[in-house]
Amino acid sequence: MRNSVLVTFSFVLGFAPVAHTQIEETKDEKAANWSNVAGASFVLTSGNALTSSMALDNQTTYTLDNSELQVSLGALRTRTAAERFAVGTQDNFEAINDPKRVLDNERYYVLGKYQRNISENFFWMTGVGWDRDMNAGIHDREVLFLGVGNTWTNTEETKLKTEYAVTFTRRIDALPDPLRNEKFSEIRLAVDYVQLVRGNNQFEIDFVYFLNVNQINDFRFDTTNLFTSKFSSIFALRVSLQFLFQNLPALEQLDLFSLQEVSLGTAVVRKRKLDSILKFSFVITL
Repeated sequence: MRNSVLVTFSFVLGFAPVAHTQIEETKDEKAANWSNVAGASFVLTSGNALTSSMALDNQTTYTLDNSELQVSLGALRTRTAAERFAVGTQDNFEAINDPKRVLDNERYYVLGKYQRNISENFFWMTGVGWDRDMNAGIHDREVLFLGVGNTWTNTEETKLKTEYAVTFTRRIDALPDPLRNEKFSEIRLAVDYVQLVRGNNQFEIDFVYFLNVNQINDFRFDTTNLFTSKFSSIFALRVSLQFLFQNLPALEQLDLFSLQEVSLGTAVVRKRKLDSILKFSFVITL
């Protein structure tokens, strides 16, 4: 695994209807329950470096009086051209550009969550998610969770929410791991914090922690720190830093060579525990 730096141009779509009559107000109130945030980026380089990178993200939220349904999905794909090579002799050769591009970074996710308020500060929730992170060695991971949570504060300036849940997880690695069962249960703890800073500036923390109840050394967390600075009602600059940590990462197979660079076959090692993703986003609100 390795650090990834992405520059993302995000387009944020919102709904802000204005009512003029009682009939229009009823229609607009229904429309106002929906909100959608979508982002897309594409980077293409040529010349000495031949790469292409695509990132897509979308979050849709539907809110009723005492409940909320949220669906999030995204994709990240990066392709890099193979190395150039030469054919011929040392005195007479031709440089060859391999037209094939290798998929060296691939990540997808889908998450749906439903929350129902029991009181002003207490709620129950359930959700289901799927993700694939080939860079981390995860081919498929399916998660179903059920739990409760607390809303500690919910004002215009500050929002703080915590969640406590049990998950039923099914994980398939690209390389089978004898130390991990394919199906297991986890404890899921989450914190969602939003704070307005000096007017239109906003700081957010989204933290989710998972602990395998059958294997306590198999824990992981996903946290994103995000800062948004609005220049106007339309334009904003957004910076986010995401950390993905896995204490028991997936296995990978490496080519093994002797000190004399003689091939000795392969060696199996664990991937690095931590990935980080840094995003600089120019946001347009319509």
